[in-house]
Amino acid sequence: MIVGHRGWVRARAAAALCLALAACTATGGSPQSARPTASQSERTQTALHLDREQLTSLLTRELTPIAAAPDPKQSIYYLGLALYSEIWSQNDVVELAKELPASAPTLAVRSVILSNYSTGNDFRYPVALPEIVDGVVRAFLHYSRPDDLVVVAVSTHGRRGLLAQKVGQVSLSPLSAEDFRRSLAPLADRRTIIIISSCFSGSLIPSLKMDNRIIVTAARSDRTSFGCAADAEHTVFGQAMIDAFSRPNQSLHMIFDAVRAEVAATEVERHFSPPSEPEVFVGKDMQQLYDAQVF
Repeated sequence: MIVGHRGWVRARAAAALCLALAACTATGGSPQSARPTASQSERTQTALHLDREQLTSLLTRELTPIAAAPDPKQSIYYLGLALYSEIWSQNDVVELAKELPASAPTLAVRSVILSNYSTGNDFRYPVALPEIVDGVVRAFLHYSRPDDLVVVAVSTHGRRGLLAQKVGQVSLSPLSAEDFRRSLAPLADRRTIIIISSCFSGSLIPSLKMDNRIIVTAARSDRTSFGCAADAEHTVFGQAMIDAFSRPNQSLHMIFDAVRAEVAATEVERHFSPPSEPEVFVGKDMQQLYDAQVF
């Protein structure tokens, strides 16, 4: 898309806002928070040879569509979070972002990708440090309208109640379900779809569920998911999501039924066991959207 000088300035300002919020959240928070401290965040950026100017440049590019003039159409604000430094993690969220505009042609799709995958020290997207995620969430709140839809897709490894975070060769503390809930808290009045591709991802549903949310997870709370070998292009669940959204004129209900079916068939074909059994939570205010053929 072509964005004028005003749009670029707004995007630059949004990126600066994200970095300012990053500085605040890195030093704040409750004693129970699992977020990196300021020194941990600084060590991570130093180890990755990322400076503030690099982060600003990457964020400006990603936030330009978000900060552009409002679209007269209802919008989807998509946040893809590749939290693990392997290519499948990035591919899962990037390819899903590419499918959304054709899948939902009546909606304007505005996407931001944050990814911890790199080749050497070369990052294609802004890194998904927790404080940067917080800043982008607040940018979504600032630029979106109450009737817009937010989609957050995560791809990583996981344990019960935890999402793994690794940036390049630097391992961070896992992101807890409660910290993820706090990150998304500013969007409490936005209709939100959360898609989580990780082992044991169903265990995050109790912390994240709200009346205005749909939550889709790659596995039950007590099951692993599959396809996350280091050289894999996609996880099994991630590929099923991409395939399902590539077919037009569907409801979210139809899409997620197709995901479950494809995951089950792939697991049988590849002899993966026990089955992951993806889960879906639909808040009481989201049932109409869940069944409407808008995708």
